[in-house]
Amino acid sequence: MPVDEVLVSVRGTPSQEGQPRQVCPTAVIALVRDRVVGVRLTAAFRPTPVHVVHCITDLHPTISQHAGAIACLLAEARDGQHEPVGPTLAAFMERFPAVPVLGYCAAGANHATDLRDLARAGVHELVFAGVDDHPALLRAKLSRGEEACAAAAVLRRIDGLLPPLLMSLVEYCVQFPRDSREITRIARALGVHRKTLVNWCERAQVPPPSALVTWVRLLLATEMLRSPGQAVERVANTLEFASATSLRNLCRRYFRLRPMELRTPQGRAAAYQAFAEALTRGKDA
Repeated sequence: MPVDEVLVSVRGTPSQEGQPRQVCPTAVIALVRDRVVGVRLTAAFRPTPVHVVHCITDLHPTISQHAGAIACLLAEARDGQHEPVGPTLAAFMERFPAVPVLGYCAAGANHATDLRDLARAGVHELVFAGVDDHPALLRAKLSRGEEACAAAAVLRRIDGLLPPLLMSLVEYCVQFPRDSREITRIARALGVHRKTLVNWCERAQVPPPSALVTWVRLLLATEMLRSPGQAVERVANTLEFASATSLRNLCRRYFRLRPMELRTPQGRAAAYQAFAEALTRGKDA
């Protein structure tokens, strides 16, 4: 079955409201050639279940079984029949943009081709065999993959709302959310003075840099809350908000919504609408 047909067939069962059913992510799918590697990954991801497949053709029943409940897809550059996996990964990411995809390969110059193919496919993070595939490091890679998915979603949804100069600020904030808490650090990274950021915002008639950065960080949190299984406490800790209570309070102040309401498509749409309205008002909401 062609890749697109496989993925279209497992997009999820619509709810009564016509929206895809939201299910707590519970499983990792690993497409690896070696059974020993599958065992190692299963142990490393514990207690999250890992479903190991060895060929692209095995993905169909596995994704069908866990559609809507996939924590991430981890894959090597080639499957057990030595078929390139890149096109499959690209199609998967197109259909499931909120699911992190991790590329798995060995380190060293001998594996440069696999590394290149995984990068071309657009994987969110790379996991090096024998280096990153230990529990703590693997969880960190998964967390960064989740952030990358959220960042891409934010950039897609606010595209065109800000002039290019300010989009460079936004891109930095979503790519380096922990560093973006300090305006001076952002300005230094962009090679400008802090006052220059203020001037950019004034000319564009949008909220000042501190408020704009807070909006962007909250939109990133909104995308990370997309899964019902993503705890507010974990998102607050990952993005280094002062506390989960602080994140909740900021959501109420900026979005007029509670974090739990941001988990729904309607809540996310309302959050982006609030951001667009704040830009129109040209002041902190």
